[in-house]
Amino acid sequence: MFVSLFVWAYSMPILLFLLLVGVPFALPMILLMLGVSHVLQLVYTKPILTSPIRTYLNNIDLTFWFGEIDRVPLPEKSHVIASHPHHIFCLGALLCIHFQPKSKTLIAVAPLIFHVPFMGWIAAQVGCIPSSFRSIQDALKVSSVILVPGGVPEVVSYERNELYTERYGLFKLGAPILPVVTMSKHYYVPPTRLYDLRMFIAKNYGVPIIFPWVFGWNGTWLPKRNPLKVKILEVKDRTREEYFEVIKECIYK
Repeated sequence: MFVSLFVWAYSMPILLFLLLVGVPFALPMILLMLGVSHVLQLVYTKPILTSPIRTYLNNIDLTFWFGEIDRVPLPEKSHVIASHPHHIFCLGALLCIHFQPKSKTLIAVAPLIFHVPFMGWIAAQVGCIPSSFRSIQDALKVSSVILVPGGVPEVVSYERNELYTERYGLFKLGAPILPVVTMSKHYYVPPTRLYDLRMFIAKNYGVPIIFPWVFGWNGTWLPKRNPLKVKILEVKDRTREEYFEVIKECIYK
């Protein structure tokens, strides 16, 4: 206890000094990077189907880690490729569909990402688009779009193994839907407190708040080394309720 008090008392003046010295330098840099991020959004008005970064990621072989990765045959005609569930890092959507040789799919992600300095530029280069209705509609004119309907709320509901089904735009896009269900699990997230509050924030502000105890391989944030398995489902003329019942039956059977 005495050691802890000593460290706390000793470190506080140092931390305060670093804060006072660092803020004058950090604030202009943050404003500059936010400005650059905004300008890049004005420059990249069309989806980027190919880039050197995308080509490199498309050809990385991660079977050494997962052992086996199912590949989803990409349709020739533009489809909405609906990936369920979201999980933590959408491994099924990313590795089984988006990042595979010669893939030119686009993937819809939270618009917030494009406002993050540097990350927003990288996201655009690897085929990401904002998950707005208009953006997805425009992208479907040039390529298939991967959509994770559960979105940000499903990142939070993952800890309860629940799907987020309050989605309607998926069925209004006017494009054929190809559902892909990720059958394998690579993380364990124990239930934590303030679930209702965190879900409210995720639904209304698009910010997923999860506590840091996400357990993957050997208790780290790396995915467990399980084969990455997906299942492709058929979709006929179904209502929203019928569609999600089929998805739930596949996941929870």
